[in-house]
Amino acid sequence: RSGESTPPTSVPSTATPTLTPTSTSTSVPVEPTATPTTTTTRPDVPTLTPTPTGASTPEGADGRMSRLERKVESQQELIEAQQEQIERLQSLIDAMNGRLAALEGASPTATPAPTHTPTATNTPVTAIESTPIATPTSTTIPTATPTRASASTLAPGCIGKIGLGWLTGAWNSACQTTKTPPTAKAGIRYARYYAFTLDTPKSVTINISSSDVRNAYLYLLDGRGAQGNIVSQNDAQIQDDLPAGTYTIEVTTYDTETAGAFTLTMDISTTIPVR
Repeated sequence: RSGESTPPTSVPSTATPTLTPTSTSTSVPVEPTATPTTTTTRPDVPTLTPTPTGASTPEGADGRMSRLERKVESQQELIEAQQEQIERLQSLIDAMNGRLAALEGASPTATPAPTHTPTATNTPVTAIESTPIATPTSTTIPTATPTRASASTLAPGCIGKIGLGWLTGAWNSACQTTKTPPTAKAGIRYARYYAFTLDTPKSVTINISSSDVRNAYLYLLDGRGAQGNIVSQNDAQIQDDLPAGTYTIEVTTYDTETAGAFTLTMDISTTIPVR
């Protein structure tokens, strides 16, 4: 209506209207919030960071102890092996000392005199009845103590043949005699035997010489071999008139167990001197 005035609405100055929001009843699930742990770090205290366990973790005290034990066991095995080697060496030394003592206590073996054959300067004469002159072969003298050989067990090499002229031989333990020269002491003597045959009565001269043996000795036996009867004997020369037949010269020594080389000569005269 025109011309009417509207009285002003009075609003209290002291009171402010409050708006009350409408609350919604819908509940929203609340997720748990991880509350970080706050560590107060002091500047003067170092922070210890724990070491995670796993394959890369260094050995602990038990691991080091196990390693030391294995090392000690290895050293112990090495020491035991060395001790066994020392014991074997000691056993070897003891055995060698025993053998040395046995060798020092053994009686020395006598070394026989060397045997040599003199060089011939002339040519032997053809033997009687075209019998070749047998040149004996030198035999090595053994170191064992020889035993007396009987006359019936002479080795084939101990008996040979002789004719006009000379031959060389040697005494050794392979050939021995059972005879003992007059006034000589009994014992083992070495000997060689040489046979010859006379178709008619003849005068025979036999000589023995040796640069190795001082005292040689001769026997003249009837028949072939060492079992014949003694026809004649002497120390250096035999000279005798013999009827037809077979004879054996036994060449030996006056001293016992004497070895060495010798030269034997025989001369036959077709004419027997009248006595």
